[in-house]
Amino acid sequence: MKPLAHRTTLLACAVLALGLLACGPLPIPPANAQYCVYDVGGLDVSEGAFRPVHLNSLGAVAWSSGGRVFLYRGSASVDIGDLGAHRTIANAINSSNVIVGRSFSSGKWRAFRWSGGPMTDLGGDDDQEATGINDSGAIVGIQTPPNPTNDPLHAPFGVRYAGGTALRLPDFNSIPPRPHPTAFAVNNNQSVIGSLNNVSEPNAVFWPDFNNPWTPITGLPGWIALQPTALNDAAHVVGYGGGHALLSVDRAQHPTIIGSLGGDPVTAYAINNYDWIVGDSQIIPGVGSLTPSAFIYDGTQMFDLNKKLANPTTWQLQRAYSINDRGQIAGVGTVTDQFGNNGMHAFILEPRQVAALPCDGHSRYWGG
Repeated sequence: MKPLAHRTTLLACAVLALGLLACGPLPIPPANAQYCVYDVGGLDVSEGAFRPVHLNSLGAVAWSSGGRVFLYRGSASVDIGDLGAHRTIANAINSSNVIVGRSFSSGKWRAFRWSGGPMTDLGGDDDQEATGINDSGAIVGIQTPPNPTNDPLHAPFGVRYAGGTALRLPDFNSIPPRPHPTAFAVNNNQSVIGSLNNVSEPNAVFWPDFNNPWTPITGLPGWIALQPTALNDAAHVVGYGGGHALLSVDRAQHPTIIGSLGGDPVTAYAINNYDWIVGDSQIIPGVGSLTPSAFIYDGTQMFDLNKKLANPTTWQLQRAYSINDRGQIAGVGTVTDQFGNNGMHAFILEPRQVAALPCDGHSRYWGG
């Protein structure tokens, strides 16, 4: 049986096909796809972006390199600017090409929103970082107060940005030390994932509908917590823990270990509404220091994306960070140029049926 999110999307496409086909063509299943790889740009990750590449539903990529953020749409990138100090990192992009993240200004990190004009400071005290935005424009993030004594009562906490200020999200409960949930991502149903940073383990938590209490997301047996990285519109959550990539579809039950490409650790970074998951995996058992390979998991099987490339390349795809409902994938890897130089670059993968090859000159951007 197909996952619920998959069935819902198929139904939405069928209904919308009677009018405007707003959801686009159905994607090619990973088992049947070959992927054309396109170079988004060279990466300098010295600024420390955990996930330097993000993809939206239209095929636009927000990517961070050397303290700058760029928007890529099919063939070229533009620099989106900063808040004054030339140090900016993107954390998310929605279907309107609105980008959010953090930018340094006046001695602090500030949460920003960019929608095509000057970058906007989202407000709030202390250090701020916008971590997620949904397609209706709701933005969540993390506020980090000064904490020179490492007091758990002053740990970072989750916020929602609205009206030029940062609104603190509710505490997990009222029992001391009143754990403060952070906020990593928000889906199109206004549900948020985060973790509790002022407890002994970074326990994953879920906040539904910008309302109701937070609920815990069960980890693996043996008190191995799930560290969440993304959720889809069905509130299926992916992340990692204990060296495994994990999928949680029922927060009260242990998550599913989705497998590996042969080694560990394995990390899941993103999930689309078909429950397809992307991330990275080691390929040799017991050796965790080698270059990982980017993967896609279709609910049954995990595929090494390096083995599914359609166009001859010198790429080594290392980490897949984002996937949309069209089946496009964005991530990072190394590529060797004509002079034999090997460098880290951002990429976007375009799925193709074998019969539809060869690859086009650039990736598809569906925003006009």
